[in-house]
Amino acid sequence: MSERIQLLGRISIRADLRTRTGLAIGGGDGGTGLGGADQVVARDPATGEPYVPGSSLKGKLRALSELALGATLAPYIQHPVRREARFIHRCPSEKDYLQGGGIPGYGGCPICHLFGSIPDQYTVYPTRLVTRDAPLTEASRAALLKKRTEVPFTEIKTEVVLDRLTAAATPRQKERVLAGAVFDARWDLGLYAVDGADLHDEKLLGLLFAALSLLESDYLGGQGSRGYGRVEFADLKASLLFDGGLSGEVRDLVANLSACATVGQALEATGNPLSKG
Repeated sequence: MSERIQLLGRISIRADLRTRTGLAIGGGDGGTGLGGADQVVARDPATGEPYVPGSSLKGKLRALSELALGATLAPYIQHPVRREARFIHRCPSEKDYLQGGGIPGYGGCPICHLFGSIPDQYTVYPTRLVTRDAPLTEASRAALLKKRTEVPFTEIKTEVVLDRLTAAATPRQKERVLAGAVFDARWDLGLYAVDGADLHDEKLLGLLFAALSLLESDYLGGQGSRGYGRVEFADLKASLLFDGGLSGEVRDLVANLSACATVGQALEATGNPLSKG
């Protein structure tokens, strides 16, 4: 694989991530955490405010993309001691990585190129998509502070596990970001050329918006099957952060996206690579 890689441009996508139901994300077991909850949400240690970790958001978007494209999944052992395997998509060979297909007009594996791959078997190109941590917006911060809750910005939800044989009840408490919270979500997409050949990474924008659309009908964080984690994206904003030799077609695409306020409108501009109709 060639190593002469040129960054042609970088596109920024921002959106308000709005919680429609309580959101439990990123914090893990609480122990003696805030409010005595058994599980707590991720909080910025500097401000104490909840946020949506970029790793959680990116992981969910990748998982939805893998399922929608029917990508092959293989076990990947993350921890060398515990030997815990997680099933994810990884191209097994350099040929699959470079010629995987799946999106019209794009030659490589869209999942590995957009979300990244592990360079332990062959050389890979830079991950195209950077998913930022999403903090609360200023307006949402002020609105949530006015809520009368036991813990700032969140609620402590009590649930009960029932023993099916004895009917004995075991209570548990989970911390959730309040419904109606708004986070400032941001993604930056890098577009590259290799040996002077444009990789047409702008084609990956359609997969990003398709994954965002799927997420709106799915859930973010934990306990989604019990009603947690319903989100929506609004006030979409697209801009060109860097232009190092982009084509006129790409510049026009960014201009069209800058006029889109919703994920649905953005999908109309890019085309939906998951649509078979």
